[in-house]
Amino acid sequence: MAREAIGIYSNLNKRDVLPVAVSVAGFLRKRGVEVYAQPELQEVLSLDDAHVAPDFRDCGLAVVLGGDGTILSAMDYTLSGETPILGVNLGRVGFLTEISPHDVFDALSRYLGGDYSLEERMLLKVEGADGRAFYALNEVAFNRANSMVGILTLEAKHRGVLVDRYAGDGLIVASATGSTGYSLSAGGPIIAPGLDLLLLTPVCSHTLSARPVILSADDPVTVNVTGDAENAMMMIDGRLAVELSKSSGIVSVRKSGKRARFIRFGGQRYFDLLRQKLSDWTH
Repeated sequence: MAREAIGIYSNLNKRDVLPVAVSVAGFLRKRGVEVYAQPELQEVLSLDDAHVAPDFRDCGLAVVLGGDGTILSAMDYTLSGETPILGVNLGRVGFLTEISPHDVFDALSRYLGGDYSLEERMLLKVEGADGRAFYALNEVAFNRANSMVGILTLEAKHRGVLVDRYAGDGLIVASATGSTGYSLSAGGPIIAPGLDLLLLTPVCSHTLSARPVILSADDPVTVNVTGDAENAMMMIDGRLAVELSKSSGIVSVRKSGKRARFIRFGGQRYFDLLRQKLSDWTH
């Protein structure tokens, strides 16, 4: 990957994101960097057709402007080439984003000078019995298809052994990165992000014995909707809804061979960030 090519991906619904995108593109061009972007930014960034990219596989870096949800959406652009992401936090939470808009030019200068480190995160590969495959950074959630559906019944197996049967609103299969997402809201534990594992968190279980379970990521978890599969749906990273059916009611979730890669500066500050963000949520 050539460092001289950088992609820009933005959440266009965020206030003030477009001026930041324009400033970043101008900064990079002055340093001889080729700028690529998603189609929605073509006119704003004055890009020709050759620099409007369906993905960033040929870029050395993806600058993602938004919050954690924007980074999850940007995975469609970065996954094919495992392009490193520099997240610029224009959202509220920002567990995955590295810097604020005020620090973006300093961060880009450091990147271009080679003064950075790479952090890798495990990705989940989600495969249905019908052959469809999806990738998730945070989680895949099995939920009721609509509010009219009653209790979901599911079972999870690992290495061919039954882990548990679940009756309730659903089940989350999360990565360590996703432990601070939907799983946390459902009562799951916080897990350090560098660990490769599978976290099973039941959602509003109707049995008191159902509790979060942490499993090795070396083998897949198989989730089977044992009731009517048409009453359930999969939600991939909270952004892609996938309908289930009788032919796709059994789903395998495993560690992907691909990794999500993030540009980091300085020391490891995950738990400092965690304390800050969890405190912010209470206000």
